[in-house]
Amino acid sequence: MKNSPTTKVFKAVFALTAVCLLSLAVIAVTPQPAAAADDVKVFVNGQEISFPDAKPFIDSNGRTQVPVRFVANALGGEVDWDPDARRVDIERGSITISMTIGVKEIVVLKVKKPMDTAPIIQESRTFVPLRFVSEGFGAKVEWNAATRTVYITDADGGGDKYKIGDFLIDIGPNDKVGLSTLNRLSVYKESGLVIGEGSDASNIIIQIQVDNPKTDIPKQREEAAALLKQCLSDKLVDEIMAYADQKQTRSDKLEPKDFKEGRYEIEVGGGFGPIEITIWID
Repeated sequence: MKNSPTTKVFKAVFALTAVCLLSLAVIAVTPQPAAAADDVKVFVNGQEISFPDAKPFIDSNGRTQVPVRFVANALGGEVDWDPDARRVDIERGSITISMTIGVKEIVVLKVKKPMDTAPIIQESRTFVPLRFVSEGFGAKVEWNAATRTVYITDADGGGDKYKIGDFLIDIGPNDKVGLSTLNRLSVYKESGLVIGEGSDASNIIIQIQVDNPKTDIPKQREEAAALLKQCLSDKLVDEIMAYADQKQTRSDKLEPKDFKEGRYEIEVGGGFGPIEITIWID
């Protein structure tokens, strides 16, 4: 039996309704962006950074990516781009940071450090992982998930400091930076004090050269104490330095002694050579 006009109209309406319902279902199950790019805010020392066009975003590794020039300028750095190597260099005072597009590695003062994400090019802009860049310059980074806001505290205020663990290292014009035997970054102070990364980048090793006429021993002790007091109480630092003072010559043997305060475990000792103060962070 042929379909009547009424039946044809009903089928057309039914088909149109089905298409609409199917479209709604597709919209419902289609993954939507987790959040708008401009939903991520960045503050440096209490001042919000303005991103007028390319906006920061959270990448697939959970890291905040930002246009490199904006964050570099906010931290007082200058940016240089090598198109052939696809490498971005950020320089601030004595600190230079380099990253290559697509490579999960950051180079700070010629020391290669792994990252869990990589810089990318998006919207014709170079984006870099904010935390690694900021910490490379010694800044403290905090993330507020509730407000999707990054807070950066640049304690150095644009100077020449490098961060090892929780400690900020001054790098003066006559200080030198190099690699230790562990292939870790070390700062060789003009006074003779050596400050370096341990086997773990969050550990710090301080070496006071003794019985060496080419070094300023009182200045070394002063610098070592000032560095320790960044994170340790004056009382504990006085105890550490008093114990270290027992070693007066390179040949004196100072048995290892352990100290602990909060998150920090400290070992002080020394065989033939310098006094060595090692700090581990729990």
